[in-house]
Amino acid sequence: MGNKNSYFVFLLFGFIGLFSLNSQGQLKVDAGNDLTVCFPDNPLEDRTQLGGSPTASGGVEPYTYTWSGRVPILYSDYIKMIKASEFLDDTTKSNPTFKSIDAPDAWITFYLKVEDAAGNVKYDSVRLINAWIWTLDSYMPPVTIKRGDSIQFYGDIYFYDNNFLPFEYTLSPNYGITDPTDLRGWAKPDTSTTYYLQAVNSVGCIVKMSYWRINVDTTTVAKDEVINPSIQCYLAHGILVVNLPGNNNSSYQLSVTTANGVIIHSGIYMNRNLRLSNLSFKKNQVYIVSIVDGNEKRVFKLFGN
Repeated sequence: MGNKNSYFVFLLFGFIGLFSLNSQGQLKVDAGNDLTVCFPDNPLEDRTQLGGSPTASGGVEPYTYTWSGRVPILYSDYIKMIKASEFLDDTTKSNPTFKSIDAPDAWITFYLKVEDAAGNVKYDSVRLINAWIWTLDSYMPPVTIKRGDSIQFYGDIYFYDNNFLPFEYTLSPNYGITDPTDLRGWAKPDTSTTYYLQAVNSVGCIVKMSYWRINVDTTTVAKDEVINPSIQCYLAHGILVVNLPGNNNSSYQLSVTTANGVIIHSGIYMNRNLRLSNLSFKKNQVYIVSIVDGNEKRVFKLFGN
């Protein structure tokens, strides 16, 4: 009789244990959303956190976490692939952190393995990238206008080869300009003014810079004179950059030849803020760029870089 009672007690506790396990649900793992880091916008010692909220749920606690992956880190003039254990503060935590300054400039993936106390295992992964905005080392010298003159802004010559487009631009101060978001808009300040530019990409990274100094000659007054910026044409890291004044919809002819006259590119364009990145310019070779815009023709001599 005692053995029979013991058997029923065993079944009862076994059923209770099974019911308790099922009531907890299946093990779920969340490595978190893909991360975009905005360093150097962030403070130098800023850290970014991986994992979900919570990273693991269901199953039987406690959980065992294992993060893995490899990250390319630039050291002086070479790139070293380092393990997750060298990049994260602790690969056995639910929410490890890393220094934002170390976020790579291309997408990399971290993998997460979670095992619960009952031996159930689930996996997830998360990607991360440094999405900060690259800028070109260009410089637009100050310009002087007479009081009453208008002058057109020269567009974007600072940003190239960036991800997370489009950018949102804002010029400040909002003084004497028609539209602070239009880099092809017009300025008519009454006093000398330095305009600053803020650019924000599609994931919220921000860069701020000095844009243009417009000096105003207050000793004379212009007679409705309008000053147009000149055509810009240059090479930036193998990319041909062309900025044409004006917002009209007219087309223009562009051709690129070598110094001995061999045509390597010719086309008709409408985009007045043009970037051509597939022309395979050779370093230190001379190129001649011809631009015909309406009745105006300009020729530029460029050196491959």
